Amino acid sequence: MHQKEIVLFENKEDCCGCSACYSVCPVSAIRMASDEEGFYYPLIDESKCIGCHKCVKVCAFKKNNIADMFPKAYAARIKDNAELMSSSSGGMFTALSDWILENGGAVIGAVYNYKKHCTELRLITEKVLRDKARGSKYMQSLPGDIFKQSRKWIVDNTDKKLIFFGMGCQVAGFKQYIETEGLSERVYFIDIICHGVPSPKIWKDYITGKAKTKSVNYVTFKDKRNGWNTPFAFARIDNVEVALQDYVNIFYSKCALRPSCHICPYATVQRNSDITIGDFWGIESALPDFYNANGNSLVLVHTDKGISLMENCDLKIIRQEVPIKECLQPNLVEPTQVSAARDKFWRHYRNNGIQYVVKKYGSPRQNGLLGKIVSKAMNILRKV
Repeated sequence: MHQKEIVLFENKEDCCGCSACYSVCPVSAIRMASDEEGFYYPLIDESKCIGCHKCVKVCAFKKNNIADMFPKAYAARIKDNAELMSSSSGGMFTALSDWILENGGAVIGAVYNYKKHCTELRLITEKVLRDKARGSKYMQSLPGDIFKQSRKWIVDNTDKKLIFFGMGCQVAGFKQYIETEGLSERVYFIDIICHGVPSPKIWKDYITGKAKTKSVNYVTFKDKRNGWNTPFAFARIDNVEVALQDYVNIFYSKCALRPSCHICPYATVQRNSDITIGDFWGIESALPDFYNANGNSLVLVHTDKGISLMENCDLKIIRQEVPIKECLQPNLVEPTQVSAARDKFWRHYRNNGIQYVVKKYGSPRQNGLLGKIVSKAMNILRKV
Protein backbone atom coordinates (compact mmCIF):
# COMPACT_ATOMS: atom_id res chain seq x y z
CA MET A 1 0.00 0.00 0.00
CA HIS A 2 1.44 3.40 -0.96
CA GLN A 3 1.34 6.44 1.29
CA LYS A 4 0.15 9.13 -1.12
CA GLU A 5 -2.98 8.81 -3.23
CA ILE A 6 -2.33 8.93 -6.98
CA VAL A 7 -4.40 11.46 -8.93
CA LEU A 8 -4.78 10.59 -12.61
CA PHE A 9 -6.69 13.77 -13.44
CA GLU A 10 -8.18 16.69 -11.51
CA ASN A 11 -10.70 17.82 -14.12
CA LYS A 12 -12.56 15.71 -16.66
CA GLU A 13 -11.15 17.88 -19.42
CA ASP A 14 -7.75 16.37 -18.59
CA CYS A 15 -8.70 12.79 -19.45
CA CYS A 16 -9.48 11.49 -22.95
CA GLY A 17 -10.38 7.95 -21.85
CA CYS A 18 -7.71 6.26 -23.99
CA SER A 19 -7.16 3.52 -21.33
CA ALA A 20 -3.33 3.60 -21.38
CA CYS A 21 -3.22 3.94 -17.59
CA TYR A 22 -5.64 1.03 -17.17
CA SER A 23 -3.62 -1.11 -19.56
CA VAL A 24 -0.19 -0.44 -18.04
CA CYS A 25 -1.11 -1.11 -14.39
CA PRO A 26 0.84 -4.21 -13.28
CA VAL A 27 -1.64 -5.17 -10.52
CA SER A 28 -4.95 -4.40 -12.26
CA ALA A 29 -5.75 -1.66 -9.77
CA ILE A 30 -7.44 0.53 -12.40
CA ARG A 31 -10.80 0.04 -14.05
CA MET A 32 -12.58 2.13 -16.67
CA ALA A 33 -16.02 3.31 -15.56
CA SER A 34 -18.59 5.49 -17.32
CA ASP A 35 -19.83 8.72 -15.78
CA GLU A 36 -23.32 10.21 -15.95
CA GLU A 37 -22.65 11.39 -19.53
CA GLY A 38 -21.57 7.93 -20.67
CA PHE A 39 -17.87 8.72 -21.06
CA TYR A 40 -15.31 6.32 -19.59
CA TYR A 41 -12.73 7.41 -17.01
CA PRO A 42 -10.10 5.47 -15.03
CA LEU A 43 -10.74 4.74 -11.35
CA ILE A 44 -8.01 3.47 -8.99
CA ASP A 45 -8.68 0.81 -6.37
CA GLU A 46 -6.47 2.12 -3.57
CA SER A 47 -6.46 -1.26 -1.83
CA LYS A 48 -4.67 -2.80 -4.84
CA CYS A 49 -2.44 0.12 -5.88
CA ILE A 50 1.30 -0.37 -5.19
CA GLY A 51 2.25 3.24 -5.96
CA CYS A 52 4.47 2.48 -8.96
CA HIS A 53 3.17 5.58 -10.83
CA LYS A 54 3.26 3.79 -14.18
CA CYS A 55 -0.28 5.05 -14.80
CA VAL A 56 0.81 8.66 -14.38
CA LYS A 57 3.94 8.26 -16.50
CA VAL A 58 2.09 6.62 -19.41
CA CYS A 59 -0.51 9.40 -19.75
CA ALA A 60 0.09 11.05 -23.13
CA PHE A 61 -2.75 13.56 -22.89
CA LYS A 62 -0.90 15.74 -20.37
CA LYS A 63 2.44 15.62 -22.18
CA ASN A 64 3.80 17.89 -24.88
CA ASN A 65 4.31 15.09 -27.39
CA ILE A 66 3.55 16.98 -30.58
CA ALA A 67 6.22 16.74 -33.28
CA ASP A 68 8.19 19.88 -34.13
CA MET A 69 8.38 19.23 -37.87
CA PHE A 70 5.67 20.07 -40.40
CA PRO A 71 4.36 17.05 -42.31
CA LYS A 72 4.15 16.39 -46.00
CA ALA A 73 0.57 16.71 -47.19
CA TYR A 74 -1.14 14.75 -49.96
CA ALA A 75 -4.50 14.51 -51.62
CA ALA A 76 -5.10 10.79 -52.08
CA ARG A 77 -7.68 8.15 -52.84
CA ILE A 78 -7.87 4.45 -53.55
CA LYS A 79 -7.98 3.49 -57.23
CA ASP A 80 -10.67 0.81 -56.94
CA ASN A 81 -14.01 2.62 -57.29
CA ALA A 82 -15.99 -0.04 -55.42
CA GLU A 83 -13.62 0.30 -52.47
CA LEU A 84 -13.86 4.08 -52.74
CA MET A 85 -17.66 3.99 -52.58
CA SER A 86 -17.50 1.72 -49.52
CA SER A 87 -15.30 4.22 -47.66
CA SER A 88 -16.16 7.44 -45.85
CA SER A 89 -13.65 9.58 -47.71
CA GLY A 90 -10.90 8.50 -50.11
CA GLY A 91 -10.40 4.92 -48.95
CA MET A 92 -7.00 5.39 -47.30
CA PHE A 93 -7.97 3.21 -44.32
CA THR A 94 -8.61 0.37 -46.77
CA ALA A 95 -5.43 0.92 -48.78
CA LEU A 96 -3.14 1.14 -45.75
CA SER A 97 -4.73 -1.79 -43.95
CA ASP A 98 -4.70 -3.90 -47.13
CA TRP A 99 -0.92 -3.74 -47.27
CA ILE A 100 -0.54 -4.76 -43.62
CA LEU A 101 -3.03 -7.64 -43.85
CA GLU A 102 -1.62 -8.94 -47.13
CA ASN A 103 1.76 -9.18 -45.42
CA GLY A 104 0.43 -11.14 -42.44
CA GLY A 105 0.09 -8.19 -40.10
CA ALA A 106 -2.75 -6.95 -37.93
CA VAL A 107 -4.94 -3.86 -37.82
CA ILE A 108 -6.57 -2.10 -34.89
CA GLY A 109 -9.80 -0.42 -35.99
CA ALA A 110 -13.22 0.62 -34.74
CA VAL A 111 -16.01 -1.93 -35.32
CA TYR A 112 -19.68 -1.37 -34.51
CA ASN A 113 -21.22 -3.88 -32.09
CA TYR A 114 -24.85 -4.38 -33.15
CA LYS A 115 -25.78 -6.26 -29.98
CA LYS A 116 -24.47 -3.64 -27.55
CA HIS A 117 -24.94 -0.62 -29.86
CA CYS A 118 -21.46 0.73 -29.31
CA THR A 119 -18.22 1.00 -31.25
CA GLU A 120 -15.26 -1.05 -30.04
CA LEU A 121 -11.59 -1.07 -30.98
CA ARG A 122 -10.84 -4.55 -32.34
CA LEU A 123 -7.74 -6.46 -33.38
CA ILE A 124 -8.22 -7.43 -37.03
CA THR A 125 -6.30 -10.03 -39.04
CA GLU A 126 -8.77 -10.66 -41.89
CA LYS A 127 -10.32 -8.39 -44.51
CA VAL A 128 -13.88 -9.49 -43.70
CA LEU A 129 -13.67 -7.90 -40.24
CA ARG A 130 -11.55 -5.03 -41.59
CA ASP A 131 -14.37 -4.12 -43.96
CA LYS A 132 -16.67 -3.76 -40.93
CA ALA A 133 -14.24 -1.22 -39.51
CA ARG A 134 -14.58 1.06 -42.53
CA GLY A 135 -16.55 4.26 -42.24
CA SER A 136 -16.94 7.03 -39.69
CA LYS A 137 -18.59 6.28 -36.35
CA TYR A 138 -20.16 9.25 -34.59
CA MET A 139 -19.60 8.07 -31.02
CA GLN A 140 -16.50 7.47 -28.89
CA SER A 141 -15.17 3.97 -29.47
CA LEU A 142 -14.48 1.86 -26.40
CA PRO A 143 -10.89 0.56 -26.13
CA GLY A 144 -11.58 -2.29 -23.71
CA ASP A 145 -8.44 -4.47 -23.50
CA ILE A 146 -7.20 -3.59 -26.99
CA PHE A 147 -3.86 -2.18 -25.77
CA LYS A 148 -3.07 -5.42 -23.92
CA GLN A 149 -4.30 -7.57 -26.81
CA SER A 150 -2.14 -5.60 -29.24
CA ARG A 151 0.92 -5.99 -27.04
CA LYS A 152 0.39 -9.75 -26.86
CA TRP A 153 -0.03 -9.98 -30.65
CA ILE A 154 3.20 -8.05 -31.24
CA VAL A 155 5.10 -10.25 -28.79
CA ASP A 156 3.68 -13.45 -30.29
CA ASN A 157 4.31 -12.38 -33.90
CA THR A 158 7.92 -11.27 -33.83
CA ASP A 159 8.29 -10.90 -37.61
CA LYS A 160 4.99 -9.10 -38.29
CA LYS A 161 3.77 -5.51 -38.13
CA LEU A 162 0.69 -3.89 -36.66
CA ILE A 163 -1.11 -0.72 -37.67
CA PHE A 164 -3.17 1.20 -35.11
CA PHE A 165 -5.96 3.46 -36.37
CA GLY A 166 -7.70 5.81 -33.94
CA MET A 167 -8.41 9.34 -32.84
CA GLY A 168 -5.39 11.47 -32.03
CA CYS A 169 -5.76 10.87 -28.30
CA GLN A 170 -6.16 7.10 -28.71
CA VAL A 171 -3.13 6.83 -30.96
CA ALA A 172 -1.02 8.98 -28.62
CA GLY A 173 -2.09 6.87 -25.65
CA PHE A 174 -1.33 3.60 -27.41
CA LYS A 175 2.02 4.89 -28.67
CA GLN A 176 3.04 5.96 -25.17
CA TYR A 177 1.94 2.59 -23.78
CA ILE A 178 3.68 0.47 -26.41
CA GLU A 179 6.87 2.55 -26.18
CA THR A 180 7.08 1.77 -22.47
CA GLU A 181 7.04 -1.89 -23.52
CA GLY A 182 9.83 -1.32 -26.07
CA LEU A 183 7.65 -2.62 -28.93
CA SER A 184 6.91 0.45 -31.06
CA GLU A 185 9.36 -0.34 -33.88
CA ARG A 186 6.92 -2.73 -35.61
CA VAL A 187 3.85 -0.51 -35.15
CA TYR A 188 2.47 2.13 -37.49
CA PHE A 189 0.48 4.85 -35.74
CA ILE A 190 -2.31 6.37 -37.87
CA ASP A 191 -4.58 9.01 -36.39
CA ILE A 192 -7.69 10.60 -37.81
CA ILE A 193 -8.73 14.23 -38.17
CA CYS A 194 -11.34 14.50 -35.44
CA HIS A 195 -14.18 16.92 -34.74
CA GLY A 196 -14.64 15.43 -31.27
CA VAL A 197 -16.23 12.25 -29.89
CA PRO A 198 -19.90 12.19 -28.83
CA SER A 199 -21.22 10.28 -25.85
CA PRO A 200 -21.74 6.53 -26.37
CA LYS A 201 -24.67 6.79 -23.96
CA ILE A 202 -26.50 9.37 -26.08
CA TRP A 203 -26.03 7.22 -29.18
CA LYS A 204 -27.24 4.03 -27.49
CA ASP A 205 -30.34 5.73 -26.10
CA TYR A 206 -31.00 7.27 -29.49
CA ILE A 207 -30.66 4.14 -31.63
CA THR A 208 -32.49 1.84 -29.21
CA GLY A 209 -35.29 4.39 -29.11
CA LYS A 210 -35.45 4.31 -32.89
CA ALA A 211 -35.38 0.52 -33.05
CA LYS A 212 -37.62 -0.24 -30.05
CA THR A 213 -38.08 -4.03 -30.27
CA LYS A 214 -36.78 -4.32 -33.84
CA SER A 215 -33.29 -5.30 -34.99
CA VAL A 216 -30.71 -2.84 -36.28
CA ASN A 217 -29.04 -4.50 -39.28
CA TYR A 218 -26.70 -1.74 -40.47
CA VAL A 219 -25.49 1.74 -39.48
CA THR A 220 -23.61 4.28 -41.60
CA PHE A 221 -22.98 7.97 -41.13
CA LYS A 222 -21.50 8.67 -44.56
CA ASP A 223 -23.33 6.86 -47.32
CA LYS A 224 -22.31 8.34 -50.69
CA ARG A 225 -25.47 7.86 -52.73
CA ASN A 226 -25.75 11.64 -53.04
CA GLY A 227 -22.01 12.15 -53.46
CA TRP A 228 -19.10 12.49 -51.06
CA ASN A 229 -19.93 16.13 -50.33
CA THR A 230 -23.45 15.35 -49.13
CA PRO A 231 -23.17 12.19 -46.99
CA PHE A 232 -26.36 10.44 -45.92
CA ALA A 233 -26.63 8.88 -42.44
CA PHE A 234 -29.05 6.03 -41.94
CA ALA A 235 -29.69 2.76 -40.14
CA ARG A 236 -31.44 -0.32 -41.43
CA ILE A 237 -33.98 -1.40 -38.84
CA ASP A 238 -35.58 -4.71 -39.78
CA ASN A 239 -34.13 -3.93 -43.24
CA VAL A 240 -36.02 -0.63 -43.49
CA GLU A 241 -33.90 2.51 -43.90
CA VAL A 242 -34.29 5.07 -41.12
CA ALA A 243 -32.54 8.45 -41.46
CA LEU A 244 -30.19 9.52 -38.65
CA GLN A 245 -29.89 13.21 -39.53
CA ASP A 246 -31.27 14.42 -36.20
CA TYR A 247 -28.48 12.54 -34.39
CA VAL A 248 -25.89 13.96 -36.83
CA ASN A 249 -27.20 17.43 -35.99
CA ILE A 250 -26.64 16.72 -32.28
CA PHE A 251 -23.09 15.62 -33.08
CA TYR A 252 -22.35 18.87 -34.88
CA SER A 253 -24.12 20.94 -32.22
CA LYS A 254 -21.07 20.13 -30.00
CA CYS A 255 -23.33 19.64 -26.98
CA ALA A 256 -22.62 15.93 -26.51
CA LEU A 257 -18.84 15.86 -27.04
CA ARG A 258 -16.37 14.61 -24.43
CA PRO A 259 -15.03 17.52 -22.30
CA SER A 260 -11.41 16.75 -23.26
CA CYS A 261 -12.23 17.29 -26.94
CA HIS A 262 -12.49 21.02 -26.34
CA ILE A 263 -8.85 21.28 -25.21
CA CYS A 264 -7.52 18.55 -27.52
CA PRO A 265 -3.74 18.90 -28.06
CA TYR A 266 -3.96 16.86 -31.28
CA ALA A 267 -6.00 19.42 -33.22
CA THR A 268 -2.92 20.49 -35.18
CA VAL A 269 -0.99 19.53 -38.31
CA GLN A 270 2.05 18.72 -36.14
CA ARG A 271 1.41 15.31 -34.62
CA ASN A 272 3.44 12.53 -33.12
CA SER A 273 1.84 9.83 -35.27
CA ASP A 274 3.25 8.40 -38.50
CA ILE A 275 0.28 9.44 -40.67
CA THR A 276 -2.90 11.48 -40.22
CA ILE A 277 -5.90 10.82 -42.49
CA GLY A 278 -9.26 12.47 -43.02
CA ASP A 279 -11.56 14.06 -45.58
CA PHE A 280 -9.99 16.67 -47.84
CA TRP A 281 -12.64 19.34 -47.47
CA GLY A 282 -12.16 22.23 -49.85
CA ILE A 283 -10.31 20.13 -52.42
CA GLU A 284 -12.52 21.51 -55.21
CA SER A 285 -10.72 24.84 -54.78
CA ALA A 286 -7.29 23.57 -53.74
CA LEU A 287 -6.89 20.81 -56.37
CA PRO A 288 -9.80 20.92 -58.81
CA ASP A 289 -8.09 18.55 -61.26
CA PHE A 290 -7.65 15.90 -58.58
CA TYR A 291 -11.16 16.16 -57.11
CA ASN A 292 -13.40 13.09 -57.35
CA ALA A 293 -17.10 13.32 -56.49
CA ASN A 294 -16.92 9.86 -54.86
CA GLY A 295 -14.38 10.75 -52.19
CA ASN A 296 -11.07 12.43 -51.41
CA SER A 297 -8.65 11.91 -48.54
CA LEU A 298 -6.21 14.30 -46.97
CA VAL A 299 -3.04 12.52 -45.81
CA LEU A 300 -0.42 14.13 -43.58
CA VAL A 301 2.81 12.15 -43.35
CA HIS A 302 4.90 12.92 -40.26
CA THR A 303 7.73 10.36 -40.24
CA ASP A 304 10.04 8.38 -42.50
CA LYS A 305 8.14 5.28 -41.39
CA GLY A 306 4.93 6.93 -42.59
CA ILE A 307 6.49 7.78 -45.96
CA SER A 308 7.58 4.16 -46.37
CA LEU A 309 4.08 2.91 -45.59
CA MET A 310 2.57 5.30 -48.15
CA GLU A 311 5.03 4.15 -50.80
CA ASN A 312 4.12 0.52 -50.11
CA CYS A 313 0.53 1.40 -51.03
CA ASP A 314 1.30 3.24 -54.27
CA LEU A 315 -0.04 0.44 -56.47
CA LYS A 316 -3.48 0.82 -54.85
CA ILE A 317 -3.74 4.61 -54.56
CA ILE A 318 -3.22 7.83 -56.44
CA ARG A 319 -1.80 10.81 -54.59
CA GLN A 320 -0.60 14.32 -55.18
CA GLU A 321 1.47 16.46 -52.83
CA VAL A 322 -0.13 19.73 -51.76
CA PRO A 323 1.15 22.65 -49.66
CA ILE A 324 -0.08 22.55 -46.05
CA LYS A 325 -1.62 25.99 -46.52
CA GLU A 326 -3.94 24.57 -49.19
CA CYS A 327 -5.42 21.83 -47.03
CA LEU A 328 -5.98 23.36 -43.60
CA GLN A 329 -9.33 22.76 -41.93
CA PRO A 330 -10.75 23.73 -38.53
CA ASN A 331 -9.65 20.70 -36.51
CA LEU A 332 -6.12 20.89 -37.89
CA VAL A 333 -5.86 24.37 -36.41
CA GLU A 334 -7.75 24.27 -33.11
CA PRO A 335 -10.03 22.01 -31.06
CA THR A 336 -13.78 22.22 -31.47
CA GLN A 337 -15.02 24.97 -29.19
CA VAL A 338 -17.37 24.05 -26.38
CA SER A 339 -21.01 24.81 -27.06
CA ALA A 340 -22.62 27.52 -24.94
CA ALA A 341 -25.61 25.18 -24.71
CA ARG A 342 -23.67 22.15 -23.42
CA ASP A 343 -24.75 22.37 -19.77
CA LYS A 344 -28.31 23.03 -20.81
CA PHE A 345 -28.27 20.05 -23.17
CA TRP A 346 -27.20 17.63 -20.41
CA ARG A 347 -29.67 19.12 -17.95
CA HIS A 348 -32.46 18.62 -20.49
CA TYR A 349 -31.27 15.07 -21.14
CA ARG A 350 -31.19 14.17 -17.43
CA ASN A 351 -34.59 15.71 -16.75
CA ASN A 352 -36.49 14.92 -19.95
CA GLY A 353 -34.73 12.06 -21.73
CA ILE A 354 -33.42 11.34 -25.21
CA GLN A 355 -36.56 12.15 -27.19
CA TYR A 356 -36.68 15.65 -25.77
CA VAL A 357 -33.06 16.51 -26.64
CA VAL A 358 -33.39 14.93 -30.10
CA LYS A 359 -36.37 17.16 -30.82
CA LYS A 360 -34.77 20.28 -29.33
CA TYR A 361 -31.15 19.89 -30.49
CA GLY A 362 -31.50 17.60 -33.51
CA SER A 363 -33.72 19.76 -35.69
CA PRO A 364 -32.43 20.76 -39.16
CA ARG A 365 -30.47 23.96 -39.44
CA GLN A 366 -30.71 26.52 -42.19
CA ASN A 367 -27.26 25.82 -43.66
CA GLY A 368 -25.81 22.40 -44.35
CA LEU A 369 -23.39 21.11 -41.71
CA LEU A 370 -20.78 20.16 -44.26
CA GLY A 371 -21.08 23.58 -45.86
CA LYS A 372 -20.30 25.18 -42.51
CA ILE A 373 -17.20 23.04 -42.09
CA VAL A 374 -15.89 23.95 -45.54
CA SER A 375 -16.79 27.61 -45.08
CA LYS A 376 -14.91 27.80 -41.78
CA ALA A 377 -11.93 26.06 -43.35
CA MET A 378 -11.84 28.59 -46.14
CA ASN A 379 -11.95 31.44 -43.63
CA ILE A 380 -8.97 29.94 -41.84
CA LEU A 381 -7.08 29.64 -45.12
CA ARG A 382 -7.59 33.31 -45.88
CA LYS A 383 -5.98 34.27 -42.56
CA VAL A 384 -2.89 32.11 -43.04
